[in-house]
Amino acid sequence: LRRDTDVRALAHVTGGGIEGNLSRVLPEALRAEIDWDAWERPEVFRWLGRHVDEDELRSVFNLGIGYCAVVPDSAGRQVIGRVS
Repeated sequence: LRRDTDVRALAHVTGGGIEGNLSRVLPEALRAEIDWDAWERPEVFRWLGRHVDEDELRSVFNLGIGYCAVVPDSAGRQVIGRVS
């Protein structure tokens, strides 16, 4: 990815969720705006969602996202949000 595009930041998404981990790699003036419907959730989250609330699915289980790359307008790549 770094060879093919201008990668601005990378975040390994662990406990703390997507937003919490992305906030660590972005300048203070910027924040990530996640589109929670931008990807198909793995089937296990349908089952898990019957047992825990949406906030926990996002902050603890990351809804199947394990790594995020912050790149300029990313034509042809999976986009799950924007930085503003």
